[in-house]
Amino acid sequence: MSSPKEIIAYISSPTGMEGFEYDLHNSPIKLADLPFPNGQYTAHYFDLKSGPAGSRKRTIHDGRASFGAPIFIDDLAIHIIHPSYDQTQ
Repeated sequence: MSSPKEIIAYISSPTGMEGFEYDLHNSPIKLADLPFPNGQYTAHYFDLKSGPAGSRKRTIHDGRASFGAPIFIDDLAIHIIHPSYDQTQ
């Protein structure tokens, strides 16, 4: 889900694999066809079981981004905000 202002990516555990802890540091999340120009963006992580899971700066280049995520159980939402709309900076 995206707009010129923000992107929301949702990661969900496979059906039948619920309740496990996921650590993606060795298997990065890869996003493509992102509608933002090249640059640094803030990614806010939200674990649907435990709430906010921190923020990190991420780079988008040629519509692509690849990065790790905090450890989570079942589901994780990533909110990437264009710097001109990010009120947390």
